[in-house]
Formats: sequence, structure tokens, C-alpha cells
Amino acid sequence: MLLRWVMNNHANASVTIIMPAYREEANIEAAIDNAVAAVEKQTNDYEIIVIDDGSPDKTGDFAGLKAQQNS
Repeated sequence: MLLRWVMNNHANASVTIIMPAYREEANIEAAIDNAVAAVEKQTNDYEIIVIDDGSPDKTGDFAGLKAQQNS
């Protein structure tokens, strides 16, 4: 599962954060929040790509919810 979202509707973001995630159900939301907080100190022109390669837990679901909240 590949989840991608772009903040502020910039089709060509100046910063891309790629986050591989496997069995990170307990950590993915905080990891995304921490990445957002760090990158927003520099720019609002960014995208975050979360790659979940078939986690058996709810990693993908939680990352998807964060994507919907931040789109």
C-alpha cells in the first residue's frame, strides 16, 4: 500500500519525506506528526509518502486516516 498526500495543494512539492512502515500501528501517527512538525519549521511546500508493504496490523489504515486529515 502506498499512501501519498501533498500539503497546500502543491503538485510539485519542494520537499518529499518517504516513510517506510511495517507493523508500525502503534507508532505511525506520531512518526507522521513528528515529520510534519520538523518539515514545517522549514517549508509548507512538502509531501509525505508512507509506504506500507503489507503490514498485518492497521499501519496502513492509520496512515490513511492521517492522509485524509492533512489533505
